[in-house]
Amino acid sequence: MTLKLVHRPTRVTRPLRRPEPEIISPPPAMQDGAQGGVPIQALIPVLGAGTSVIMMVTLRGNALFMVIGALILIVAIVGGLAMALTQRGNAARTRRVQRERYLDYLERLRARMRQRGKDVRTLAGLLGPDPAALIELVRDPGRLWERRRQHSDFLCPRLGVGDRTWFDLAVPAEQNPVQPFDPILCGEAGQVVEHYSTVRGMPIDLRLDGAGKVAIIGDRADAVQAARA
Repeated sequence: MTLKLVHRPTRVTRPLRRPEPEIISPPPAMQDGAQGGVPIQALIPVLGAGTSVIMMVTLRGNALFMVIGALILIVAIVGGLAMALTQRGNAARTRRVQRERYLDYLERLRARMRQRGKDVRTLAGLLGPDPAALIELVRDPGRLWERRRQHSDFLCPRLGVGDRTWFDLAVPAEQNPVQPFDPILCGEAGQVVEHYSTVRGMPIDLRLDGAGKVAIIGDRADAVQAARA
């Protein structure tokens, strides 16, 4: 009986591991206050001026006081309308700034997830290479005997290429139903989660560790190609 010693160098690659779940930053909540109409705060100076005019007309009854009261009332109405328009403008500007900042955050998140997808696809292609690359790969003893039984990718042959759900992204749940998330931004965040949770062009493998018998059922030509792969 002939014995052949095989030197198994220390493994230089590491099996792929699914990343931890990631909760992205929540969209900003909808701002308080009505989207239209006049705020109650804007009516306070008008009510105060109206009360003063009523008192001046009732107690004095002088034409001069009536003119002064009318001017006060006009100034109060103009001031109240200006306050209402200013508050509505500030609220709209705040919403616009929040949306722009969150959209910028989502754009940075897209760029980061695209890079992470490229990195994991490259590493997966290194660990599960195309069958055409195996001729060169078997010449390297470090790669030929790299997988041990204790490794998570032991007996995991590559079957082909496909789309794999890899990143566990999620939008946080609403904590305050009275102030829900901005629906537009919430939809944008949901699209990012749905699109970038999946990595396309990933090697698809089959776990054979612990399998007693494995059968390939189908057309002979396809079954032979699958067995060779």
